[in-house]
Amino acid sequence: MYASIVGVEGSGRTVFASLLYAAQIGYSQEKKSGFRFSSNPRTQSLMGEGYNMIRGGMWPESKFSEKVSFLLSYQSMDVGSRMKRMFIKEKEKPKFSIQFNIFDLPDTDLGGSRHQAASGDGLDILYRSDVLIILLDSSRFKDGKDVDSSLGSLVERIKRGKGERLKPVIVFTKWDNVDEKGLKKLKLSTEPPGINDTQGRSRYGRKILAKFYPKLGNIISNLETRYIFIHIEVEKDEWGEKVPKASIDIDNELFYSYDEMRGMLRYLGDIGKLDNKKGR
Repeated sequence: MYASIVGVEGSGRTVFASLLYAAQIGYSQEKKSGFRFSSNPRTQSLMGEGYNMIRGGMWPESKFSEKVSFLLSYQSMDVGSRMKRMFIKEKEKPKFSIQFNIFDLPDTDLGGSRHQAASGDGLDILYRSDVLIILLDSSRFKDGKDVDSSLGSLVERIKRGKGERLKPVIVFTKWDNVDEKGLKKLKLSTEPPGINDTQGRSRYGRKILAKFYPKLGNIISNLETRYIFIHIEVEKDEWGEKVPKASIDIDNELFYSYDEMRGMLRYLGDIGKLDNKKGR
């Protein structure tokens, strides 16, 4: 099963990947999660470096200009100690796996000569995606229509091949700096419905898309879509700039929306189980 993460420059891909790395570690340590994470050394280094920078109270630099991929693997049962559960062993045969790829939207966009000149392998994987994770910068809703056309066109192209089997996951990044004026226009609270309120989240997310990303919202209107809201606790540094709240104790978790990331990982697991049963 393939899952692709797409976002324009500034949408928070590096921070999202770093938080995903943290969530994978946390989720793999949960008893009976049956969850694994594996990546090539280069990707693991990139994601781990971003993770450590956030823990240290710094924003990571963007380092995903190259193609980045990693593997999530789900087992059927608890498999032992915490450290053993964290990473995939070669001899272990997972019940199913999800191949993740991170794409910079301008490098995979659409039309014309640019699209045809792009690398075939990357685009093939992108267009074969079962899950499309779309990163939207919630601090800049007013600029949403500037990227709505390219995002909508990309999803439309993938949907043409996958039909209703395509599962979009809309991730609103930077929720710690959300555009409150934009939400106020929609009469929406800055606190979205809880992670288990799927219908409430859908109504909430669709209102945002209808106003600021109308083409994208229209294209996914008949697809099963999940909405995730990612935030990091921030504090001001000595120059008055907002930075991630530092985790001083080495045993402390990152100060971020782990429940949101965990919910996404569990949802992806549910999709993978269903596809596995159907033999896809």
